[in-house]
Amino acid sequence: MTNIKKIIFSIAIINIFILLGRFSGFFREITVASVFGVTQNSDISILLLTLPDLIINLLVGGAMSASLVPYLIINKKYNGKITYQASLLVFFIFFLISTVLFIFINEVIYLLAPGTTEDSIDNISIYFSFVIYALPICVITGVLTAYLNSIEKFTVPSLGTLIFNVTIILTLIISDFFGTSNLTIVCVAIYLACIFRYLSQLASSKLKFSPLSSLSPWLINSDLIKKYLQTMASGGTLFLLPVVARSFASFYGDGAISIFNYSIKLIELPLIITVTCISIVLMPTLTKAYIKSNVVFTKYIELCLLAVIGISAIVSVTLLLNVDFFVSLVFSVALTADNINSISYITSIGLIGLTFQSIILILMTIFNATRKNEIPLKINILGIVIFTASLILLENNSLKFIVYKLITAYIIVSLGYLILITLQFKFEIRKTLWIVTSSAIASFIIYECNQILIQINFRETIYFGLIKIVSLSLVGLIVLSLLNFKKIKGLLNERV
Repeated sequence: MTNIKKIIFSIAIINIFILLGRFSGFFREITVASVFGVTQNSDISILLLTLPDLIINLLVGGAMSASLVPYLIINKKYNGKITYQASLLVFFIFFLISTVLFIFINEVIYLLAPGTTEDSIDNISIYFSFVIYALPICVITGVLTAYLNSIEKFTVPSLGTLIFNVTIILTLIISDFFGTSNLTIVCVAIYLACIFRYLSQLASSKLKFSPLSSLSPWLINSDLIKKYLQTMASGGTLFLLPVVARSFASFYGDGAISIFNYSIKLIELPLIITVTCISIVLMPTLTKAYIKSNVVFTKYIELCLLAVIGISAIVSVTLLLNVDFFVSLVFSVALTADNINSISYITSIGLIGLTFQSIILILMTIFNATRKNEIPLKINILGIVIFTASLILLENNSLKFIVYKLITAYIIVSLGYLILITLQFKFEIRKTLWIVTSSAIASFIIYECNQILIQINFRETIYFGLIKIVSLSLVGLIVLSLLNFKKIKGLLNERV
């Protein structure tokens, strides 16, 4: 029996570890900015640092866990063999993929940053050719993550991003101290980070297997591969949205990719709070609830939407009202005032789309939990087609227009998900409308409280800014909880 209270506790614990990883990501960006500034080298460093995970997210994403975790649970007796076989298979496949990408590395760079000149591509291709072979290490780490999640060992996988970023940060700081900071050091740092992240999970797994006997019987079947491919394709198409946006950002000169990337990193932080942890913990529970009855399952849909829409609305409004402080808190040490103003402006636009991104991600989890993998794929393809068409056919006068179009794509896709979740599972639309209404009321209260604080005219300090953001968020959560008190109380006692 799974109690919602235990689920909430698990979400809170995992959230802490993932947030540590995300905060380390900010420090990684700050370190890059401190070492290279806002220059072409900083743009290249960012592309190099994100290349392995970018391609892994595109080709793997959450598909590895979404498809492998249930299979490992069902075949618990053979989970060690399955993990070993899956690791060998994906390592071989991604080594071949890396080789293909190596052959066409100039084209890969052009896709990542189409505004880069041909001479620049020739100069930097050697670095990308080296980093591309880190992909197999990243993907077998994903297999270990799925194994650890299947046996409910969430701690070390949740610390994976922290381990990766700390390795990058320390390598860059040490190299900068000795005056040897360059793009070669960035490449070395990436390999060290990938290896340390893999070894940490391998040590935690305590897997015991024989290299030869573990190959028989072969347990990776066609159904598992089919589910993986469907989930991979849907996650990959969604992941392409900001990637395409960043590619078009390269047309606006040196530093444009950095400004866009720094803004996206700031927006991803609250996205992690609202969705990622909930998705990790609730995936198996949603599957069990769906098998039990549609009545129980719709209650969990309501819980997911209330948590995601409510929290994301509260967080986005709070940060939007304090966006200058939020950006300065992270980047003031490393960047100039003009750079910070540019990032603040793009971040403020991006925060508008936070709630819609959250809706998309949680409803994707719900569809995948019920093995309706084809639905997210179709909706996400529609989104990337609309977004790409808008970038090509409509005028892009500046970076802000790209972000506006990105948000529009998120809105269209999220509405598609909400319509289909209502039709597929007979989820009452009035419940969605009330969740949106109560979230809007909580957001309005936050706005009014912020206006009162402005009138009082407190002295702006780092401590006051942090207290203000936390306090406004808590006010919003209290209002949201009071408006949905009976509903939350009933859901807390629900078991599957």
